[in-house]
Amino acid sequence: MNPFECATGAYTDRKVVQYFATVQKKDVNTRNRALEKVLANIGELDAESLEQCLYDAMPVLCQEAQESTLSLVSQILGQLLERGSFGRVEERMHLWMGSFLERQDLTGRQLVSRLAKTKRLSGILGRLSQVSSGIAWLRGKIVEAHYLRVPDLPKAKLLEINTQKEQELSLLSSLLQKIKEKHTLPASLQEHIEECVVRRLDQTKSQQKWALCAVLGTSYALDALEREAGDVDSKTFTALVTSPQFQKLVEETYQGGVQEGTNMFVRACTAIPVEGFQALGGLADRKVLLQKVLESNGLEQVAAFEVDLTESEVGRFNETVGPTKINALLQNRHQHLNPNAPALYAGLSIADRVRRADVIGGKMEEVDKELVERLTVEEVREKKIFSEAVRTFGKRFFSEEEMFSDEENLYIATHHPSLCTEHTIDLMFKHGLFPEEILSGMGEHLQGHFIAHLKSTPHETVKELYEAVKNSIGAESEALILSLLYRDPAFKNTAFKEPLAIKSIGSLPKEYILFLSERNGLRPESILQQIVEAGNEACVGALDLADDYLYLSAFFKQEAVGQTAQPMLFGETYTQWEGILAHLGRKEGCKVSLLTQALKTTHSIRGPEFPAGCARSGCVCTNSQQEVFGGEGLVQEIVRGIRFHQDAKASPAINRPLFSSGAYAEIERAFKEVVLESSRGASPSASQDSARYGFLHRLNIVSLVSEAPAEDKDLLIYALARILTATRQHTTATNQHTPLYNAILAVLPQASKRTVSFCLAQITEGTPCIYTLNYSDLSTQALHRLERFLVSSVERASLAIKTDKAWGGAMPSYRYAAYLPVLKAFGKHYASAVLNLYSIAKAEKDAIDAEIFYMMFDIPALGNVEDMEVFEWRLFLCICKEVRSIEICALISAMVRATCAWLSFLIGCEKNSLEMLGLFAQSFPGLAGIFYKSCQSRARIQKYFATTITGPLIREEAARPLQGVDMKVKSIAETHVIVATYKIEDSTLEVNAVFPKDYPLSAPTVSIVKCVGVKKQRLQRLMLRIQVLLSEFCRIGEAMALWKLALDESVNGVEECGICFFMIDEVTKFFPDAECPHCSNKFHKSCLLKWLQKSRGLCPVCREEIGSGGK
Repeated sequence: MNPFECATGAYTDRKVVQYFATVQKKDVNTRNRALEKVLANIGELDAESLEQCLYDAMPVLCQEAQESTLSLVSQILGQLLERGSFGRVEERMHLWMGSFLERQDLTGRQLVSRLAKTKRLSGILGRLSQVSSGIAWLRGKIVEAHYLRVPDLPKAKLLEINTQKEQELSLLSSLLQKIKEKHTLPASLQEHIEECVVRRLDQTKSQQKWALCAVLGTSYALDALEREAGDVDSKTFTALVTSPQFQKLVEETYQGGVQEGTNMFVRACTAIPVEGFQALGGLADRKVLLQKVLESNGLEQVAAFEVDLTESEVGRFNETVGPTKINALLQNRHQHLNPNAPALYAGLSIADRVRRADVIGGKMEEVDKELVERLTVEEVREKKIFSEAVRTFGKRFFSEEEMFSDEENLYIATHHPSLCTEHTIDLMFKHGLFPEEILSGMGEHLQGHFIAHLKSTPHETVKELYEAVKNSIGAESEALILSLLYRDPAFKNTAFKEPLAIKSIGSLPKEYILFLSERNGLRPESILQQIVEAGNEACVGALDLADDYLYLSAFFKQEAVGQTAQPMLFGETYTQWEGILAHLGRKEGCKVSLLTQALKTTHSIRGPEFPAGCARSGCVCTNSQQEVFGGEGLVQEIVRGIRFHQDAKASPAINRPLFSSGAYAEIERAFKEVVLESSRGASPSASQDSARYGFLHRLNIVSLVSEAPAEDKDLLIYALARILTATRQHTTATNQHTPLYNAILAVLPQASKRTVSFCLAQITEGTPCIYTLNYSDLSTQALHRLERFLVSSVERASLAIKTDKAWGGAMPSYRYAAYLPVLKAFGKHYASAVLNLYSIAKAEKDAIDAEIFYMMFDIPALGNVEDMEVFEWRLFLCICKEVRSIEICALISAMVRATCAWLSFLIGCEKNSLEMLGLFAQSFPGLAGIFYKSCQSRARIQKYFATTITGPLIREEAARPLQGVDMKVKSIAETHVIVATYKIEDSTLEVNAVFPKDYPLSAPTVSIVKCVGVKKQRLQRLMLRIQVLLSEFCRIGEAMALWKLALDESVNGVEECGICFFMIDEVTKFFPDAECPHCSNKFHKSCLLKWLQKSRGLCPVCREEIGSGGK
């Protein structure tokens, strides 16, 4: 029974009794929780009651106590000792002491120290000594020696020590060592130890025997030490060989003096610890001692051996000891050696030589150059020294990148950063490994490739890599990396020591360029220069720019001018850079204003408004702008043109003679007047206008131009056209100019592209000459101007535009955009003709499809329909796209597949024009799908269709009006769904057509969402037919029209139910499906059943009994 559970009398504090009743429980956790409560509330508990309870519980608490329990007891005892309530519990403290000595902890050591200071420890140890023996007794004596005095060691207790137990002998050695450290070892005690313990160890091979000998300093047999040296720990061995007895024993045992005797001892020892080298260093020969120490110790001990070998010693020990141990020793002890000295590699195999060089930092090209040249990569792998070779061989050995695996390439680049290539950078990002050596040694030629990878790398990884490379890369590369991080709050306050002039600024996001500019991170000149380059890149010529200065400049330079990129001369350049220009305008003023004016130019740079600061005469900004606006380029040329219009009179372009012949002096004078008037924004007076008209009217323009010198001819036509244009302002009768204008048009074939474009841009009426021009020479502006005349005469116009050589190559999108309205008009015109011809041909008996096909496409501009050129294909496809009849589409598709060279055409489209491939697929999806499955650029084609063709095509088709069917387009991710609904009374039949992202290359799927009236099996067959039509012909509207027609036919012949008077059953969604055998009226089956139950089986119409006879 637990004594605390029924205790009375002596225990006055019931709370203490309650706690200790739980302490007596056997469960360790329960016991510890109770002790923790005692400790937490110890200030509130009665000290005497606590002392008595602890006294009674001490045997239980200290018997096989856990460390946690013992620590809690130690803390409680410390509190009682501090409160002075310790007398009673002190009687059983020897129990606690025994447990503590077995499991020592910090709390217990602190308590023992306090017991020693309060003079209580001596009594506790005395009681422990009385009741213990062996291990417990020795532990107590060690504490006594440490804190009190030289302990009393009776012979009887010493004789009880079991000499066969290593632990007891070890504790005895520790006790004697402690006595020697704290006190003086009495001679009497030494004699007792020798008599009672050591003599019993004479025949026992034990490390503890030698430990006792070392502590006591007693004599021993040298041959025994030689035999058992391998079992003696290093500390004991050192103590033995440094004692006076050792030299005496050596002299007595061996002849020839101490050194020779010690050498013989060393050779005879089974092993000598590395610490023994220092102990015997002054007695034995170094070579002999080193040999024994290295031979008798393992790699771990040798690696910790603090000795510096000479080159000759290394060479000798290579053979006697082996390279592995020598390498372990040299790992941290080679700094005093020449790593390329031949002696260090004496007697080693090829693999061991490479390993030795790796350990001591040698270079194999200097150690053995012939060996490096002789070895192959395969041999290095076979000898398993690849990593060592990478660290010791020169980079020349690893220069052939393709010979190594990914892992090997990365490892090579880590140790030879100069061998790093773009492939290495790719491998780093592929495997997610970024060695610091590669990052810090990355050359400028690789930084761009490295940054390109960062653009698709997770943000956190980019931050880590930036921190790794920021100190080793150039300022430009750092700015490029920061363009990926600048939105991160950690980088928003990045400051730049000085503005950067970054060459690749165009690759940076515009927001980041503004970010850098606001923080003075970029030089304004570098930004402006980039904007100039961006503008020049966006525009490939100035043929559409009708300006006198640019015309004259190009004429004098004899330049051939190409086409502009977009209707706006520099595309979206100004829009893209508008924010940055606005920011820079506050600093750079004049330069930015000039550049803005140039980029906003469309078809002319003349006008009354000029950049602020440049309109006034003698602007001093010109020289400062040479850095930005110098050089050749359309932007620079336009800036010079703006300056020309600021003060045209002073410009060399207007003051120099224009013609080589003086016969055109009057024309030159009138032309220059027109240019100056235009420059000032002024208009000629009526008298000037009339004089110029009269002057032009008197000229024989055709003869004048034909006889003009070749170098003057082009400028002469331009000057005449310019003067004619200027005279129109005050002439009331426009037709007065027609003869003059026709005369200029007649000589256009002799003019340059720019002159032709300028003249055609002024067309006010159609003339036959527009169909005889070479359209390769026309600008996009001229094409737009001619559009209304070309569509009015399709036959001649289609032959005329066929002359444009751009059809033979990859026509720029902007030029095709100028032709597109014309081609659409051609397509509609010829599609209507095709429909009429098809109707006529089908009316004849025995009409052959091939004959019908060739008759429909007997078009002059097409030529041979079986072997069409690019323009002919484009015209043919424009016609086919406008043909909406599925029947005609089926005929054309079959004939194209059988007779036309469609496959070679699509192969060419894959390389040069995906736009043409898209146009082909919209009319012949089946053939396009066959090609798509076997083409080489499937991913590129699919992406083009998903982004450019599929969505607009489906929306265009769904937008076609279809009476009775409502079609809506839903786009989910890259998939498009047409939801078609057909209403029957108050019910709705709904079908979904799901189009893949690369439609019409891939087939759509059609599914029924809601089915009413029509049987589901019939509707499913109808849906399958519609799905086939959508796959073979991109005529969604027509396919849906067929679907509606089939539904109409199903609904039109249906009678209403004779009971509910609806066609659709409210529950089953079916048409009336039961019939009276007498009157043939139809009913919904569910309606009829309900009626029959209430009307005794009579028909609701004829009142005849039908019972179960209704069908």
